[in-house]
Amino acid sequence: MTVLSLGDRLRQLAGELGDRPALIAVDRSGRQEVLGWRGLARLMEREARAAARRGGAVTAVPVRGDLDGVARLVGAFDAGAPVLLLDAAAPEAERERLTAEAHRLTAGAAPAGYLMPTGGSTGLPKLVLRPRLPEYDPRRNPSALFRATGWHPGQTQLLAGPPHHTAPLAHLLEALLTGTTVVLPAAFRPDQVFDLIEQHGVGWTQLTPTHLRILEPLLDTRAGALRSLRGVLHTAAPCPPATKRRWIEALGGDRVHETYGSTEGTGVTLCTGTEWLARPGTVGRGFLTQVRILDEAGAQLPPGRPGTVFMRTVGGGPAFRTVGDRGHLDEDGYLFLAGRTDDLVIIGGENVDPHEVTAALLDHPEVADAAVFGVRDDTFGVYLRALAVPAAGAELDAGRLREHLAARVAPHKLPAVIRLVPELPRSAAGKLAAEVRRLRA
Repeated sequence: MTVLSLGDRLRQLAGELGDRPALIAVDRSGRQEVLGWRGLARLMEREARAAARRGGAVTAVPVRGDLDGVARLVGAFDAGAPVLLLDAAAPEAERERLTAEAHRLTAGAAPAGYLMPTGGSTGLPKLVLRPRLPEYDPRRNPSALFRATGWHPGQTQLLAGPPHHTAPLAHLLEALLTGTTVVLPAAFRPDQVFDLIEQHGVGWTQLTPTHLRILEPLLDTRAGALRSLRGVLHTAAPCPPATKRRWIEALGGDRVHETYGSTEGTGVTLCTGTEWLARPGTVGRGFLTQVRILDEAGAQLPPGRPGTVFMRTVGGGPAFRTVGDRGHLDEDGYLFLAGRTDDLVIIGGENVDPHEVTAALLDHPEVADAAVFGVRDDTFGVYLRALAVPAAGAELDAGRLREHLAARVAPHKLPAVIRLVPELPRSAAGKLAAEVRRLRA
């Protein structure tokens, strides 16, 4: 079977599907614009010519989730030079720094592949080089992971996240390679998302836990609008247990899926809603991936013992790799995460994972969002500071939240400070934005 580049595959689909919708863009006012496969191929070729005229060893693309943005992205891939995907909303200084880093990473290398910034949740984003440009292989597309989560070629899908992030980009590229229509909302508005899913019969979407929390209140009145969904896949961060249960109740355990992975491509796990209900808190088992838990000396730990998570994709070589996340496996190989090694703080001689305390806060029905951090103090050493966003109409106070936590975590894990804040700045992928650091003081 012939393997095609993304550009050649889009030209092939243009001939096969013509003016059938490839992309449906929805602006902030709700106006919709449809672009067919033939039109997308034409725009791609125009953008490829423009990229070739600009020249340069790397084609930097500020990525946007609209018609022009997608056309510019696929055009850059079609031009053939290494492609750097950038957040169009990132400061100019950050884009310049990443562009300079991309030139260093690709210096002297063959002109292929693309570069993506990591999420930057622990500092400045860094680039990860993918050595191959997107391509279509009928033996591998759609991917086995997507097929396992309810993906069917040809169904309409909704792209909720920004395509400069790993999961939304993979979703978008897989859709384009398999001739699947993609709905592109310019803003994530709960009522509009439900309207678009119902109007276009959306069959699959990938969401973050932040998206799930924002949409959750509408499940009581509008769950019927989601009847077309065959699969919802969430990733990017831990999902509050109450939110996860509510979505499973609304859609069924076989339609809600969770995956855990990284931009670095160390491997992935997969978990259905049914599996999660049987093992609350798990992110599933390795999917075409081997998972090991190792101690500080590199020795493999038995089930139930926490350590650093190492992963290796099947056929990916002999080396297990890690991004620093901690966790443990149960007897059946299900992975339970416990935050990153560099997130742990020591309080009273005990290791404390702030993510555990965050999850306990999010379990409160009147907490819409939360974050917990270790804060260094010259007098008291390290203590925990919690930030909580009250749900709409809630009358929370710090004392009630402390009582809630005291029933769920050990005394040394209780935050010394609990602050109520109107919101927590998060990226479009649901990760805490850099400016949240100012809230720690």
